[in-house]
Amino acid sequence: MFKKNTKFLLILLILVIIKSERAYKPVIGLYGNPEPIDDYTNYNRTSYPISYIRWLESFGAEVMAINSWYSILEIEYLLTKVNGILLMGGGRDFNVTSDWEIKANFILNFAISSNLPVYGTCMGFQLINVLLSEDEKILSTNKYDDVGIEHNLMLVKGIDTKLFSLFENREIEIIENNDSTLYFHHDGIDKNDFAKNELLNNILHLTSIAHDKNLNFFANSIEGINNKIFGSQFHPEKVPYIRTNDYPLNHSTNSLIISQLIGLAFVEECRKNENRFEEKQRENYFFFNSYYNNSKFVFVYNEGTMYLDKK
Repeated sequence: MFKKNTKFLLILLILVIIKSERAYKPVIGLYGNPEPIDDYTNYNRTSYPISYIRWLESFGAEVMAINSWYSILEIEYLLTKVNGILLMGGGRDFNVTSDWEIKANFILNFAISSNLPVYGTCMGFQLINVLLSEDEKILSTNKYDDVGIEHNLMLVKGIDTKLFSLFENREIEIIENNDSTLYFHHDGIDKNDFAKNELLNNILHLTSIAHDKNLNFFANSIEGINNKIFGSQFHPEKVPYIRTNDYPLNHSTNSLIISQLIGLAFVEECRKNENRFEEKQRENYFFFNSYYNNSKFVFVYNEGTMYLDKK
C-alpha cells in the first residue's frame, strides 16, 4: 500500500511540474530606446513601439521594459530573471562610449556567457554587429535605399539555424522567391565586411543576405555559433501590425507566415531558458499589459509607441 501511494504521489508531482512549466510564460525584456533617439546624456525617457510588444505576446511571451536609465547592476539582476532580450529598431547614430551602448554591450556579453537568447531587429541587428565586431566602421551608413520595401532574401546554405528552424520547403521557397520580408533602413552591414571581420565570424554565423533596389548587398540575418544571439536586418514584428499611408506594406498570407514562424522560433528559444520572476519581484518593474503597471511608473501612449519616463 505504501509503495502504491508513493508511486501515485510521484506521478502527481510530475504532472504538477509539467503543468506549471507548460503554463509558464517566458518573460522577454525589451531594451528601451532613448527618447529622443539621439539622446547621449540624459536617458530620462525610453520608447517602446507597440508592434514589438504585440508580436512577442502573440506567441505567449510576457514583455517587460528594461529602461535606459537602469544601472548596470539593475540590468544584471534583470538578466538573471528574464528568459530573453529583444533589441529594437530605430534611427540612432551609435556612440560606443555612450551609456546606452555600454549597457547594450553588457547585455550582449552577459547573454553570450549565460546562453540567454537575444534578438535584434534592424538597428538592434546593426548594434549587435557593431559591438561584437568592436568596430563602428563595420556599419555602412546611408548606403542602402531600402525603406518601406518588402523583398526576398537568400539563405546561406549548410547552416543549421534555429531562427529558420520551423521553415518547411514551402516557407523556404516563399522567403527566397517572394516579397515576404520588410525593410526600413539606410544603414547596414556589407556582406563582405562581415566576412572579413574575424571577431564576428568567431561568434556569429551569417545566415542570410539580401540587397536593396540598387543591388547593394548586405548581411541580413545572423545567429550565434555557440550562443543564442539572433538578429535580422528585416522587421518581422511590423508585418502584422503596422498600417501607414506612406508605404504600401504587404500584409499577405506569405508575409504573415514568415513573421509568425520567426517569432515563434525565438520565443521557443526563450521558453527553454530556466530564469524565473517571482510574483513579488515583479512589483518594481513595468510589465506591459499587466496589473503591475501602477503609480510607480509614468507612461504615455502616442501613435503606436509607449514612452516611459523616469520619476
